[in-house]
Amino acid sequence: MKYGILRYPHQNTRYFDATKHLLVGELTVIANALNITIENDNYEVINGVELYCFEMPPIDEMVLKALHQISSNFILFEILGDMLRPLNTTKTSYFKEDLSSILKYSGKTNEDFTAMMINVGIFSSDFAKNFNQPLNILDPMCGRGTTLYQGLIMGYNVSGVEINSKDCEEIDKYMKRYLKYHKYKHEASHQTIIINKQKKGIKYTIETADTAENYKNKNRRIVQFASGNTLDVNDYYKKDSFHVIATDIPYGVQHSGTSKSQPIDMTKLLESAALAWHRVLKKGGTVVIAYNNFTLKHESLQAIFEKTGYKVLREAPYDGFEHWVEQAVNRDIFIAKK
Repeated sequence: MKYGILRYPHQNTRYFDATKHLLVGELTVIANALNITIENDNYEVINGVELYCFEMPPIDEMVLKALHQISSNFILFEILGDMLRPLNTTKTSYFKEDLSSILKYSGKTNEDFTAMMINVGIFSSDFAKNFNQPLNILDPMCGRGTTLYQGLIMGYNVSGVEINSKDCEEIDKYMKRYLKYHKYKHEASHQTIIINKQKKGIKYTIETADTAENYKNKNRRIVQFASGNTLDVNDYYKKDSFHVIATDIPYGVQHSGTSKSQPIDMTKLLESAALAWHRVLKKGGTVVIAYNNFTLKHESLQAIFEKTGYKVLREAPYDGFEHWVEQAVNRDIFIAKK
């Protein structure tokens, strides 16, 4: 059978063209995880519409759900000659997609790219066939929460750590305001984390569900985020808690953290962070890092994570995610497995 995917449009034409191959890589990762053979895949223009086309055996319900989850999948078609039959009638999301798209601010990670990172992490892990279950996702440098919002849209439990306490306060305010406005039932709380009489930050917790019935029946999703240092992630979350760690690290050579006068070398930070993240990641889980390869090289990341005990995934399709973002940013993703 022949299928085609129409990608979500993007206002930046150059970025849209530069990211065409990301769909290819993402689909390949998913297909490999589900033992699906893809053939004759390429971009084609059919009746004036450019689609990423591919052939695979007739899809069952599980495969269809996986294809619907592809980050740039706007419309999935079955292709019958020159006829396109949409297959989107069963496409759903746990929360509305506007949860991650409402907020606009400088430096925000593209929502579709964030979803792709989560997908690549899940389908590269030992938990790939549980992708439609409420897995646990961590962003250990979560900023203002794009990974948390996107993970919740996809139906996962999401957690984060962010050194900027104001960003955590903004996440808390936004989530509660959004849930209240859309009339999602929820409970919110926060606690100060004290370790050896030393304040480590504040941990926020929000429990919610997509329907009132699910909330009542305790079929809920958990959103947690802590204001603190990513190196202290073990103080906020239990060992072996997460199926996937996904984060988009700052793109400069140095990261200022909360003090611009005391910049932090990102390579040195990751040397310590890799060990801290390893403790909270489940065996068979993955780490996915987006980085600017103008300022940080894959070889450096590979050396850091292999030294800590991860297996770095480097062979195809994992070597095909590099893409242009802007003049100073050529982005790639790094994937390692515990």
